[in-house]
Amino acid sequence: MKLVKPWIGVACLAAAFLASQPVFARPPERIYRVGFLGTRFPSTPSHPDVYYDAFVSEMRGLGYVEGKNLVIEWRFAEDHADRLPALAGDLTRTSPDVLVTHSVVATQALQGATRTTPIVFAAITDPVGNHLIESLAHPGGNTTGMSLLAIELTSKRVEILKELIPALSKLAVFVNPDTPAHRAMLKSAEDAARVIGTRVLPVSVRNREEIEPGINQIRAARAEALLVPEDPVFLGHSRLIARLALDNRTGSMVCSREGVEAGGLVRYGMSLLDGYRHAARLVDKILKGAKPADIPVEQPTKIEFLINGTTAKALGLTIPPELLVQADKVIE
Repeated sequence: MKLVKPWIGVACLAAAFLASQPVFARPPERIYRVGFLGTRFPSTPSHPDVYYDAFVSEMRGLGYVEGKNLVIEWRFAEDHADRLPALAGDLTRTSPDVLVTHSVVATQALQGATRTTPIVFAAITDPVGNHLIESLAHPGGNTTGMSLLAIELTSKRVEILKELIPALSKLAVFVNPDTPAHRAMLKSAEDAARVIGTRVLPVSVRNREEIEPGINQIRAARAEALLVPEDPVFLGHSRLIARLALDNRTGSMVCSREGVEAGGLVRYGMSLLDGYRHAARLVDKILKGAKPADIPVEQPTKIEFLINGTTAKALGLTIPPELLVQADKVIE
């Protein structure tokens, strides 16, 4: 009779015991839910929104992947601010872990819908003055994000346009009546224009349908330049605005890099893509346990100064040497 070695017998018994025990599956990975209230239109392959896409890409880089451990509930106002309160209420009913948006009125709508769910804004103007937070250092409540310097940069933008267009006598300024900060921005533009002997023509634009009539108003008034401040509507249609302004032979200070690349004359302001990426990083902090009340609202540390040299030539303008030196890039 063949003897079984003792250690083999013990191993067999152990294996049999383990086989008889119930199998415990690994706990499923937690699925995080983010609600995004967009004021523009959905990003599609044929009409991408690089800012919404930047948020999703940054989230992916941080380890949050849709279809795996992340669900993003999107709601879009499609340039109609009056739809935001209903959309905000709808989003809160999806029980999100965090809510994200990118305008003052959208943030107000979310705050009206919830005072408990964390809210992150991507890049908005004057969140303290608009009573969204208590202070930049100590936001308080359930809201934090990144603040733009749009009002503070307005006078510099007017000065740059005057340097690029020495004959500037009338400056058109796009104003969205649904954006509270535009009132202060317009006053800053008027104050700066008065110093250089330039008149300001406010042009009201709420949505895409009003952009072309706005450009026609500028043409009729014979304004030599157009200032386009930061605004979700203007941002979403910055390429269209830049092209129409160039067709009208109007030098435009646009609100995005994409606008300069599409024919806008100049851009002076923070990179708005950074604002959306920063929003994703704040969402990550909150999902890991941080409280919005304790996360300071940051301001941009880098200003982007871009000039389209081809557009300048098309408009018969000579870029002053001092601006060439200051510019981060001259697009040819």
